[in-house]
Amino acid sequence: MSRASEVLQEYRRAEAAAREEVGRLLQPAGLRVSEIAPAGEGWRLHVVPAAGLVGPAPETAPAAAATATNGGLPAPPVRNVTAGVAPLVRAEGETLMQLVARAGPELRVGAAAGAGGVRVAPASSQERMEWLAGTLVGDTILALRHLGEPEDADAALQDLHRQLRLYREQSRRLVGREELAPFVAAVDRWTPPGFPRGAAFLSGAAEVADA
Repeated sequence: MSRASEVLQEYRRAEAAAREEVGRLLQPAGLRVSEIAPAGEGWRLHVVPAAGLVGPAPETAPAAAATATNGGLPAPPVRNVTAGVAPLVRAEGETLMQLVARAGPELRVGAAAGAGGVRVAPASSQERMEWLAGTLVGDTILALRHLGEPEDADAALQDLHRQLRLYREQSRRLVGREELAPFVAAVDRWTPPGFPRGAAFLSGAAEVADA
């Protein structure tokens, strides 16, 4: 036996051992290794769901795949587990957890588009304003809690009035007008009972701006 044959046999034994060990680690997660090859100081793996091998659809698979052999035995059929799966599209107002909860076992995460992938619609201007308002008001109240400062004192009201000025600027930039309802709703949601809200909060902000 030539030295080259010995090296090839050793390589095949190492590959089989690596595939077996990685397969053992991935098996509880419902995954398996479809391809393995040395890369640098380690191995490059292609991991697929244990239920089937993700590959080209039957109509696009090379004809040679049907006649490929493995140690004299017919190769297992190539099955695309995402074939025919409609893209998962985020509904308006739906959170990421709600989106994923609707997904079936065939969901493929990571594809920008295509069968079985995730396609998230861009956030609307209204959603972006609600997120901005919640962030500005929530961060202000949380900062006061962290410092041990009262959340209903004049300092808290002044801080929120400053955040409102920033919010108004961004609102004009994003939607072309001052859409104040999301900020007022965030103040109502985050502040303690007795805090100026609604028209009272906005009128106080106007007085500060005019001063």
